Amino acid sequence: MNKRIKEDGKENFILCLPLQVTKQQADILNKRLSICCGIYNNFQKKMLRKFNYVKQMKAYKECKTLSERRKFLNTYTIQWKNTKGKLYDLKPFTEFGFKSYIAVFNEIFSNNGINSKLLQYIASNAWSAWDKVLYGKGKRISFKKKDEFNSYTIGISSNNTFNGIDISKLNENKIGVNLNGGRGKNAKVIYIPYKINTDYERECFLNDIRAIGLKRVFIRGKWKYFITFSFEGKKPVKNRKLGKGKVGIDIGPSTIAISSDDVVYMDVLAKNVNSIEDKKRLLQRKIDRSKRKTNPLQFKEDGSIRRYKKGERPKWIISNHCKDYYVKLKELYRKQSVYRKNSHIELSNMLLNLGNDFIVENNPVEAWMRKSKEITFNKKGKINSRKRFGKSIANHAPSMFITILENKVKSLGGSLTKADIKNAASQFDFTNETFTKHELKERRINLSNGNTHCRDSIAAFNLQHLIGDKEYDVSTMKEKYNKFCRMEQEEIKRHQMFDEKISSNFGIN
Repeated sequence: MNKRIKEDGKENFILCLPLQVTKQQADILNKRLSICCGIYNNFQKKMLRKFNYVKQMKAYKECKTLSERRKFLNTYTIQWKNTKGKLYDLKPFTEFGFKSYIAVFNEIFSNNGINSKLLQYIASNAWSAWDKVLYGKGKRISFKKKDEFNSYTIGISSNNTFNGIDISKLNENKIGVNLNGGRGKNAKVIYIPYKINTDYERECFLNDIRAIGLKRVFIRGKWKYFITFSFEGKKPVKNRKLGKGKVGIDIGPSTIAISSDDVVYMDVLAKNVNSIEDKKRLLQRKIDRSKRKTNPLQFKEDGSIRRYKKGERPKWIISNHCKDYYVKLKELYRKQSVYRKNSHIELSNMLLNLGNDFIVENNPVEAWMRKSKEITFNKKGKINSRKRFGKSIANHAPSMFITILENKVKSLGGSLTKADIKNAASQFDFTNETFTKHELKERRINLSNGNTHCRDSIAAFNLQHLIGDKEYDVSTMKEKYNKFCRMEQEEIKRHQMFDEKISSNFGIN
C-alpha cells in the first residue's frame, strides 16, 4: 500500500491484490507483457536513430550548456505522418512527442489488445529514461530484457472507462482483460478473479478508481500475478493514532536512534537482511565457477575476461545448473527486499504512538554511496579501499524508511520535518551551548558536564528539541535530560541483557 500526492494536491493511494489465474490466462498475460517489451525496445531504437542524427547537426553541437540543449530539443521539429495519413509538425524529444510518435505501433498490434492508453504508458516509461540521459544523471539508453517488462497501468478515460480493461464485474471480484481490442460484441474478454480478504481492502473500493494496473512478480521460481488499483482520496485508517509531542530521529546508513518524551530507541535498520548475505555469496561463487567451466574461451589464464573484437565473441553457454542458481539468487534478492520493507513498516507503525511531530536529519544518502575521493595507503603501502556505505545503504534502505514513515504520519494528520544537516545535531553540546566537531570513528561523545553518551542517541535528543536554524530549546533539554539519561541506559541494558548483536556504530560494548 502506497500513498502519493498528485500535482493538483489531491491524495491517492494504491492497493495491490493477488490474481487467481489459470495456466491459459497466465500465458495470455505473459504474451502481452512480452509484446509490450518488444514495443518498448523497438521504440527506443527508433528514437536513438533520430537522436544520433540530431547530434550531428551543427546547431546541436553549438549548444554548450544544459539549458541551451533543452531549448534546442524543445523547439526541434520534424514532419510526421499520423495514423490518419495527415502531415504535421512533431517535436520528437518531448514527452508529448514520444506519446504521439509511438502511435505507429497502434495499427500493428491493435488485434492483440495493445491500445492507445497502453502505448502511452510505454511512451512515458521510455521518456523517463530519455529525460535522465538528456537532462539528468543518466549515461545511456538501456533496453529491457525478456523478463524485465513486468507491469503496465491504464488510466481512466474521459468517459470514465479503462481502455482495454473491463470493470463491469468488480462487484464479483473479477477484472476483465480485452484480448483483441474489439468493442461491444466484437470484444474478446477474459475475466480473472482476485482476492479481497480484509475489511480494510473492501473499504478502499468506496473511493473512486483512477487507474488499474497488472503486474507479475517472480516468486519461488514461478510468476505470480497481481492487480493494482489507484484510488483518489484518503486511504482508510487502520485504527492507528498518533501520540503527542516531538520525536527526534537520527538515521545512518544502517542504524537508527530515536528520542521522544517516553522512549529512547537504538537499533539496526532491517536486521533480517544481513542473514541472507552469506547465502548470496555462496550462490554467486557457484554461478562464477559454472560459467568458467562451460565457457573456457571467454576467460584468460589469469582468470580475467578475454577481450574480443565486435562480432567475434563466442556465445555464452549457461548450463541448467547455472540457471537454477540464478533462480535461487533472484529469490534471495526478493526475500531480502520483502524483509527490508516489512521491517520498515513495523518500525514506522511502532513510532506512531511516540508523537505527532517528527524531526529527522536530511542526510545526503546519495553522497554516502559514492566512493571517497581521497586516496590513502595502509602500512604496507597498498591503496586502501575507497568504498564507503554503498552496500549498507542497499541492504538497509534508510531513505525508504523515511518515506514510509512520512506517508504514515501525514495520513494521520501529523508532520515530519527534514532538518538541514547544517544544524549539526551530533556536534551540539547543550550543557555549554557550543558545537564541537567529532571524527566519524568517535561513537561515544563526552559532554562538558562529564557524561558520555552514544553519538546517535544524543543527536536524536538534540533533533527532538530543534526549533530553528541551529537553534535548540536548551531550557527544555535541561529539564528532560535526567529522564533521557535513564532511558538511554535502559536501552543499552536491553541490548546487553538479550545478548543482541549491536552495530559498533553505537559504541556499545
